[in-house]
Amino acid sequence: MTEKELLELIRKGEGQTLEFKDDRVHPRSFAETLAAFAAANGGVVLIGVADDGTIQGVSQFERVRDNLIYEAAGRSHCEPQIQPIEVERIETHDGKIVVAVTVPADFETLHSVAGKYVLRVGSRNEPLTPRELRRLMFSRGEVSFERLACERVNLWDLDQKRMTRYILKHEEHSGRPLNLSQGEFLLNLGCATRKEKEIIPTHAGVLLFHEEPQLYFLQSQLLCARFKGTDVIEYLDRKEFRGPLPELVDQATRFIKSHMRIGGRIPGIQRVDYPEYPEVAFREAIINAVIHRDWSLEGEFIRVFMFDDRIEVMSPGRLLPPITIEAMQKGEVESRLRNPVIVEVLDRLGGYIEKLGTGIRRMIDAMKEHDLEPPRFELQGDLLKVILRGPFERFMAQETMPEWAKGLNERQTKAIDYAQAHGKIANKEYRTLNHVSHKTAHQDLTDLCKRGILKVEGKGKATQYVAGRVMIR
Repeated sequence: MTEKELLELIRKGEGQTLEFKDDRVHPRSFAETLAAFAAANGGVVLIGVADDGTIQGVSQFERVRDNLIYEAAGRSHCEPQIQPIEVERIETHDGKIVVAVTVPADFETLHSVAGKYVLRVGSRNEPLTPRELRRLMFSRGEVSFERLACERVNLWDLDQKRMTRYILKHEEHSGRPLNLSQGEFLLNLGCATRKEKEIIPTHAGVLLFHEEPQLYFLQSQLLCARFKGTDVIEYLDRKEFRGPLPELVDQATRFIKSHMRIGGRIPGIQRVDYPEYPEVAFREAIINAVIHRDWSLEGEFIRVFMFDDRIEVMSPGRLLPPITIEAMQKGEVESRLRNPVIVEVLDRLGGYIEKLGTGIRRMIDAMKEHDLEPPRFELQGDLLKVILRGPFERFMAQETMPEWAKGLNERQTKAIDYAQAHGKIANKEYRTLNHVSHKTAHQDLTDLCKRGILKVEGKGKATQYVAGRVMIR
């Protein structure tokens, strides 16, 4: 780091990723800053800079490095130790020494200092309560919410028919019988756990196989709404869906389809129905919300909002590191699973997961093929939002029928389709196709030739009508 870069950094002031320290700070206090940065987004500590940004410098670089930085980052203060950290010596034009300590974000491990966990929040190092610590570990995927035992539910509370259907699907997929009891099967799947001699469903088991998981996890409700216009002011329809996760996906998909406009395009001479959004895109957004959400967040629903100009799918839970919004926007995301049990069950059921890790890319491609903007991804606190922009007013404008196609009757349209399929059509074939007289067939075919749609080849009984200049384009 140059002196110029140092001054620019100091000018920004202390914040989420920057802290100023005096070289007389106690190693334990310094360790808390290192641990707080590592637990959040990483950061830089400048030693030898006062709180107001004045450069004071340090007396001895080696002493600061060995007796403060390395000691604070080591096991005597941090458990486990924080590594790697980058230590850099910067000398100013007037001979003062500043030590820059770069702490990378550690998305795999939380570090404690004297039994205490801290998190960088703004310019402060905030101690975490046991509840906040548990919440953070769930959000980072360090503790699996889906594999925890749901002790309020016993095995027989689960829907036996749903489990049987899944087992049959599993056997069909594997090509061999399982020869396991339902309890043993759920244990192997991660949908149940054993407590002493009793088999107890896990959270995932309840979410997937209970007839109404919302009795135990209110956050598993899925809210759909169709709003009037483009704002969240007045809704035209609102549904709160309940049931196991596979049914929630299907119910939300049907809700969107029921409110989706169907327009028309005229690529040739016939109107083709054209849906407002590609189903692949919005269904994939719903599936991703279900399989990747943080199910430990209580009081937070998956929400699917539909407006005149867009669909928004909101899923509670931060991104699992190292996934970023920027990578998602480019479709360059390697799948990291917060809920692997839920993913496996939906994958085995069929119709939910095409191929792991390809969901976002498929959404982007589907929107592009539909002549729509790519999906937009936003992170708002603990909420991930997927925005699918629709065609809005452009969608309702019908494509203009070409002049040469206006006024064609149904017989002529059928004849054009026949000629395109077979390369030609004769008067006799026209009569058979449309059940008309020789005279009517001749009049219709002559009109098609005048329009440039067909042209005549041959004479007399050998006369054929082939593609004209219009059809060749």
